[in-house]
Amino acid sequence: MYLLFLIIIYLSGCTSSKSNEIITWGHEYIGVSNEEADKNVKVAILDSGIFSEHEDLEGKIFEKYNAIGDIADITDNYGHGINIAGILAANKNSV
Repeated sequence: MYLLFLIIIYLSGCTSSKSNEIITWGHEYIGVSNEEADKNVKVAILDSGIFSEHEDLEGKIFEKYNAIGDIADITDNYGHGINIAGILAANKNSV
């Protein structure tokens, strides 16, 4: 059985745990510069769900949709979706 959730996250200036950087290791890995990381963008995550109350994602979740069951329930029981969301949008890199 596969689960599919659509979570649109609003990214604005992703921060790094290093005080002099704004980009995370994920952004650095794919070659995103500080200027690009500081732009406001929207991304859609189609994955196993998300823990939308996580402090690192506060103010980032724009829209959510569960294509399998209860539209309001996007809980990630598998852990993959929240990891992807953390790579893309974590405020403090603790996801």
